[in-house]
Amino acid sequence: MKGNKGYILLESLVSLTILLIIVASYVGVTVQMQKESRQRLATLENYRDLYTETRRCRLHSLELHSSQMEISMGKGIAIHQQGGIVIVKK
Repeated sequence: MKGNKGYILLESLVSLTILLIIVASYVGVTVQMQKESRQRLATLENYRDLYTETRRCRLHSLELHSSQMEISMGKGIAIHQQGGIVIVKK
């Protein structure tokens, strides 16, 4: 009986270690997925703001002297010089 107790303890420690490794990797993947999801939602919100502002600008029918428009969603900035549109990533 004495030899069997040490084997059960060692087996329990190995299984606990494996379980902790699996749980730690799951938590890491979950946190990374949440960060990516927040970034995608922020980008989508910027696109929605840009769409709303361009629709509003079209409805007001402004006469523009310059049709220069700069849109860069990589930086999270959209600027229209004459129409007064400035959207910055939050």
